[in-house]
Amino acid sequence: MSRILFCCINGNGLGHVTRILALIRQVRKIDSCHEILVLTSSEFTHILAKENIASVKVPSPEIHRENKKLPVAYLTQSIASQVVATFRPNAVVIDSTPSGLCGEYMSFLNIIPKRAFLFGMFPNFIKTPQYKSSLNFFGKIFMPYTKSEREAVKIKIDNRFEWVGHFLIRSRKEMLSREDARKKMRLSMNETIGFISLGGGGNPENERILNWALSTLTKQTSVKIVCPIQPLARDPSLILDNQQCVPISHFPLIEYYRAFDFAISSGGMNAIAELTHAALPCALVPLGHPSTDQEFNINLFARQGLGIPVKTFDTKALESAIETLLNKKKREQMQQLQNKWTGGLGAENAAKSLIEFINS
Repeated sequence: MSRILFCCINGNGLGHVTRILALIRQVRKIDSCHEILVLTSSEFTHILAKENIASVKVPSPEIHRENKKLPVAYLTQSIASQVVATFRPNAVVIDSTPSGLCGEYMSFLNIIPKRAFLFGMFPNFIKTPQYKSSLNFFGKIFMPYTKSEREAVKIKIDNRFEWVGHFLIRSRKEMLSREDARKKMRLSMNETIGFISLGGGGNPENERILNWALSTLTKQTSVKIVCPIQPLARDPSLILDNQQCVPISHFPLIEYYRAFDFAISSGGMNAIAELTHAALPCALVPLGHPSTDQEFNINLFARQGLGIPVKTFDTKALESAIETLLNKKKREQMQQLQNKWTGGLGAENAAKSLIEFINS
């Protein structure tokens, strides 16, 4: 039996914590005897609790921004050190940021015997000497891409790197049918339903992007729009006061994807992989600074015909994408490509490799 510490930050949505959750689910399927703890800055720890996964919360980037006079970085580092000293893991898996939000992982990486890293594509960050040197701490590095996507990921690799594929929280068998999903949401089978999901809330810029996307799509008065109410949303009235919108609060949303005709989504890696896995035609809008991974993710899938890329606040491009997505024949063409996609076995492959690595 091993004690495994999983670490992940908070991003523009649920992507990081969902990816860790998908991996833990698969680890438990292989061997349920492992003791597991999650250290995270995500504001969505309730999704871990629903699956009986223990977690310890450290302040998120939003808390850092809003409380600049508080010693948040020191607090984060202190909590991380205390967690490791108390839990005493013999293995750690870190998602996306090898040193943590404010260097909190560096205090314990060299004292945990087995160290694995789940790669995240941050184009500017991965070029820095700090990032490159921090990778030296890890004996196993999981690349959440398929081997066919390898050329797009321009990073120097060695035998520690393993191309496992994209991470999914649900299989196709675990998704509701179109009829059942619409029935649960009380939606008519005859309506055209669009789905908009643009981040996990809490970021004012993301809410401006959501307002822009909603304003653009509501011009199509025959379309009903399903939109999640995010726990950190600063202004849920954007959705609640919109007569065309149907609010939804559910995790994981992929269970309902077959209810929708098309989607307008952020460019998080998990988000796009889930849309592709569910064969849901989509327009993809990058959130966050260009230095984040979202533009990279969108380009990776769009060049395979698996989504329509749209620049943030480019209304003409979004209107064009919506016009395409309202065309049933064009939706079916994208769905044919999506149904051929087989890149979603990352969690299963990484779990098998992780257990072998820990036991070696």
